[in-house]
Amino acid sequence: MIEGKIESGFIKKNSNLVIMPGKTPVEVVAIYGETEEELPHAQCGDQVRLRMRGIEEEDVVPGFVLSSSKKPIHCVTAFEAQIHILELRNILTTGFNCVMHVHTTIQEVTFDALLHKLEKGTGRKSRKPPAFANKGKQLETLAY
Repeated sequence: MIEGKIESGFIKKNSNLVIMPGKTPVEVVAIYGETEEELPHAQCGDQVRLRMRGIEEEDVVPGFVLSSSKKPIHCVTAFEAQIHILELRNILTTGFNCVMHVHTTIQEVTFDALLHKLEKGTGRKSRKPPAFANKGKQLETLAY
């Protein structure tokens, strides 16, 4: 049994999907709602438990996503982000390692480049990339 929330779209019993990352093909055998009754389908916003064929429960970790096999979601290894530094004991520079928490996923990331310093209030980007940042600063960064 796999439990989670449907963030977008819908799911039907006997659907053939993939679990990302990895594109593991699976089949939805049964869908259960919050009141433990079996459902023929579920939609965006529903909290569900799924009985799946093609994968074991211990092979699914928080952060995995069910996706259409015809149009799977994209996985990335690098991304740009705007960050606001609330608390930091040292300075942040290129090569800085930290842990990112997004929904249920916890991932170690490394800052590949500091792209811009952002002005407080206006959000204007600096012309030159900053060499470092410290507490209270807002940045646009490239991370992987």
